[in-house]
Amino acid sequence: MVNLVRASARAVGPMRPNTKRDIRRLGSYPVPPESKNFWRGRFQVPGGQIQQGVSPMQQKIFFQWWWNLPTRYFWRFTKWSDFLIPSLMWYTGFLMCKNDVEEGTRSRYWY
Repeated sequence: MVNLVRASARAVGPMRPNTKRDIRRLGSYPVPPESKNFWRGRFQVPGGQIQQGVSPMQQKIFFQWWWNLPTRYFWRFTKWSDFLIPSLMWYTGFLMCKNDVEEGTRSRYWY
């Protein structure tokens, strides 16, 4: 029963109203530029730069990846060379023929 009384008292109004001291505005608005710059840089600490380093473990992993990269992709691309090279040659020839026909049409007709 006591809990219900507390809950009803809490629902009626604010238990701790703000004092006039807390309601009063601080300073003048808008904020002057020097304090704006001060608050903009509040997360930066002098001398707190982030310095990156690479551990030997990272070097070991990245070296293998970087060293094997050309071989891996050369194998993947040359596996399809029997299909890709003739396809590219055919497509290039097709575009050249298409451009020749377009050029001939444009030279014969005015529109």
